[in-house]
Amino acid sequence: MGTLIGDTDGIDDPRLSNDRLLLGLKGTMSEAERSLMRQRLNAGRLSKVQRGEYVQRLPTGLVRLSDQSVIKDPDQQIQQVIGLVLSQFEELGSAFQVLRYCKQQGILLPRRHGSGVGPDNVRWRRPSDATIRAILTNPAYAGAFVHGRRTREA
Repeated sequence: MGTLIGDTDGIDDPRLSNDRLLLGLKGTMSEAERSLMRQRLNAGRLSKVQRGEYVQRLPTGLVRLSDQSVIKDPDQQIQQVIGLVLSQFEELGSAFQVLRYCKQQGILLPRRHGSGVGPDNVRWRRPSDATIRAILTNPAYAGAFVHGRRTREA
């Protein structure tokens, strides 16, 4: 195709064997560097967890006070809707049934935008399967701290 690849070091032509070799080495080095940066970031995060200084993002319905303690959102409507989703799951037994219930009843689910507390930072959205599942599976609603829930393949 005659495509050239340019970067800060120059212009390479993938049709030339030397340039292909150089591009392959640059790619391998970039991949190794990215992996090393990820390891360092994860090590820093784990160090914070071990020291008890790690602050995770809270789901809608929970807020962090200035002293870093976590409480239920002071907005009663948010508390009621989150409580309703959890209680309906306990009663109905499946996320799909909770979603169906919420849709039939016209219940909107809160979604906090930004870090502030107050009605200006809350958007009310129609329920979706993903939103219901996020509420039901988030350990923060049970008062648990979880680190490293997702595994990554190297």
